[in-house]
This record gives sequence, structure tokens and C-alpha cells, in this order.
Amino acid sequence: MDNEYYDLNTSGRDCLFAKCPYCGNRMVRGRIIGGVKKMKWVPYGEDLMFGLWSKNSIPLGDAGSLTNGSTMPAYYCEVCNKMILDLNYYTT
Repeated sequence: MDNEYYDLNTSGRDCLFAKCPYCGNRMVRGRIIGGVKKMKWVPYGEDLMFGLWSKNSIPLGDAGSLTNGSTMPAYYCEVCNKMILDLNYYTT
């Protein structure tokens, strides 16, 4: 794999591009931005408790502050319109 590309199976997380596992084209590094609380992925059809929590949710990124929202690094493929999130980004 090219050195300018982030191999999604390694820890070289500072590259600006990744190779899309779906179509093989270049993915552009970016981020998902949310509010003060951590963003979460919730399975389709999952009922939320108090409109906010789910026992099967997966926290994404880091929590924000009063001046900065929460963020999650993501790579986006403009060709097949897919986005890849590295859930290990903050934990490894």
C-alpha cells in the first residue's frame, strides 16, 4: 500500500488519505462533529431510554466542551459515498 495512504488495519493514523475497502479509490480524511456529549452509533430500530441512551450503542470519538463539539475522525469515499470510522482511534 502507498505510504501516503492510511492502511485501515494499521496504526498510521496521520495520513490524509485511505484506500476505500469497497471500491479501492482514494478516501479523504475528515471528521464528524457533534455537540458537547459524545456522539453514539445506535442500531436501527433500537428503542432509546429517555430519548438519549441505548444499551447497545457504541460511543464515537471524544466528548466535546462548552466551546468545542465532540469529534470523530472519518474517511470519506466520494466515488461510492461510504464513510469509514476507526473506533480504535482514541483507544489505541
